[in-house]
Amino acid sequence: MKYRADGSGVFDRGDFDVHNGESIHPYGPSRAAGVSALAGTIMHEEILAGRIEHRLGFATSAAALQRFVYPPACWTDGGWKRGIPEGATVQLDPDLDLARFNLSPASQVVARALQEYGAVCTDVSGGHCLDGQGLYADPQRRTWNGLLDGSSLIHIPLSHYRVLKMETVIAEGQGPRKPDGLFAGDE
Repeated sequence: MKYRADGSGVFDRGDFDVHNGESIHPYGPSRAAGVSALAGTIMHEEILAGRIEHRLGFATSAAALQRFVYPPACWTDGGWKRGIPEGATVQLDPDLDLARFNLSPASQVVARALQEYGAVCTDVSGGHCLDGQGLYADPQRRTWNGLLDGSSLIHIPLSHYRVLKMETVIAEGQGPRKPDGLFAGDE
């Protein structure tokens, strides 16, 4: 895959020959929402600097079936009839006092970014997770251990988050993937 570093970061679905009901992955985008793999990624250097100045990206098991928000998404692989559309932005309450949650300094950096910029739903996962930089090939920083982990923000209840207004919701995308046409829990 190639992404222009000087581009908008938003793809035009017309750039892909994807048809309603199929996955966009064979056509290029690494994320099912059709956004760049880099968009919304928490970078190691940002955590060390103590500031993230952009929206984050997240994946969820509760992404909507054939509904996405353009821009930034141009597709979806969600499976919940009443799920959150890929491309929608979720924001942590900007007025929430983060001191209540005893967050690590790195977790505070992420939580502040969620309050200021929010996070965009970009893909489906087995739970709910933010996108972080993979450090696998960097011998100096092979891991996030001791800095940030997968449960850093788990103590902030979902009731403190809100979905921001969605301008253009498009009803297309990958179809259901289970033989009965439903995802677990969507009966």
